[in-house]
Amino acid sequence: MRGQRTGPGHERAVTAPAGRTETFSDAVFAINITLIGLELRFPSAPAGQLMAGLLRGWPVYLAYLTSFLSLAVAWVNHRAIFARIERISLGVTWLNIGVLLTIGLVPFLTRVVVGALSRRDSADIRAALMFYSLVGVLIATAYLAFSQYLSRHPELLQKQIEQDYVRWIRRRALVGLSGWAAAGLLGYFTLPWIGVVLIVAVAVFFALFSGGLTFETRPATSDGSEQRPG
Repeated sequence: MRGQRTGPGHERAVTAPAGRTETFSDAVFAINITLIGLELRFPSAPAGQLMAGLLRGWPVYLAYLTSFLSLAVAWVNHRAIFARIERISLGVTWLNIGVLLTIGLVPFLTRVVVGALSRRDSADIRAALMFYSLVGVLIATAYLAFSQYLSRHPELLQKQIEQDYVRWIRRRALVGLSGWAAAGLLGYFTLPWIGVVLIVAVAVFFALFSGGLTFETRPATSDGSEQRPG
């Protein structure tokens, strides 16, 4: 692949179509969503006590739902970003790897939270919530770094992309970072269940309102028309 200058005043970088990177990323998201699903197992319960065994497994269901929604939101955001990227540079490649690195931590932390909630030990729940929230902060930070890079390299985006789209990504990442940080800190230093409620609330909020603080999920293009994420 021949190197080309990405724009006046910008670093020299080898760029390539985004298709292979997006396909690889989709596979990573799919694998991690599958891994959290492995926590859903047939409950160990005596004959005739299946219902009680299923009800006792509520921490697994809660952790699965929260992690699934978090990964789904991250994937939807990732897909929307790459739908607007025309070519990728080495910087985009490594920032995308950073996003996938944080995503890969979710299945492990899901198992940690399930174990802590099952034990019902306050100290264990506090520690698990803190680390789970930290992963959420890292995911949001990875997307924030992505938006910062794209704001400095608009030549990598499709020419018809709306001017404020990168700022829109940044605002959404900052809201997510604040929500995850608040959940971890309040869950650790006050009551653990406050952290649990906030973590679930953050995941549900972004699942329902992928545009951040508004109902708008597709920003308008510069000519005022609606942009389809591809």
